[in-house]
Amino acid sequence: MSEWLYLTLFILSVGGLSFVLWAQDRYWGNKVSELEENRRYERQEWYEERKQLLDRIQAPTFQDYKQAEIRMAKVEKGEPPKQAIHLE
Repeated sequence: MSEWLYLTLFILSVGGLSFVLWAQDRYWGNKVSELEENRRYERQEWYEERKQLLDRIQAPTFQDYKQAEIRMAKVEKGEPPKQAIHLE
């Protein structure tokens, strides 16, 4: 009788241990996913900041940079570009 008792206790302990390991794996898997998502977000922010700095550095003058920035904001809003009038 004690053999069956020991066998039952062994099976229950292995099942409990496997459940604990599964729960830990799931917890840490979620943590890693969260960290990867944060890293992706920070990388995207860094990329946008770098692009703005490169645009500013490569512009001939600060005024040209600001005009291009204003044009991009208007395009994003959906405003139609104004027609340039050339007087002769």
